[in-house]
Amino acid sequence: MKKYILLMTMIFTTGFLMAQEKGQYSMGSTHLNFGPVYAGVDFTVQDNITVGPVVTYDWSYYDSNLGEFRAAFNLSGKADYHFGTILGLPEQWDLYGGVRVGVGFGSKTRLLSGVEIGGRWFWNDKWGLNVESVYGNYWGGNVGVTMKLK
Repeated sequence: MKKYILLMTMIFTTGFLMAQEKGQYSMGSTHLNFGPVYAGVDFTVQDNITVGPVVTYDWSYYDSNLGEFRAAFNLSGKADYHFGTILGLPEQWDLYGGVRVGVGFGSKTRLLSGVEIGGRWFWNDKWGLNVESVYGNYWGGNVGVTMKLK
């Protein structure tokens, strides 16, 4: 886990040093993300950096204490860096990575932490498709849509 945190710190630092243009993740923009089993909001707090809450429903995670798969409701916060500007991606594409920390409520309450990577493709100025994956002391993935609010 320490290697992942170090890697993300290096990526964020490189991004800060290289980012010179303003893209769709300029300070003050907001994006709503939702799908069949998750919802979240990304608030841009600095150019290309977003933070926000995420609510997910895991229909199967392995509970090692019970020796079986269980369902859980998760509430977490995330922070992401959006690499589109420094990678020179077209405006309709977004690639991001970051960290997620939260609490899972299932057969027992558990602390969740992990790193995530995701991407978006916007088919117009307001709507796009969203895919992301999280890995840490839990793992999961989300597929859904993104709506630009401002």
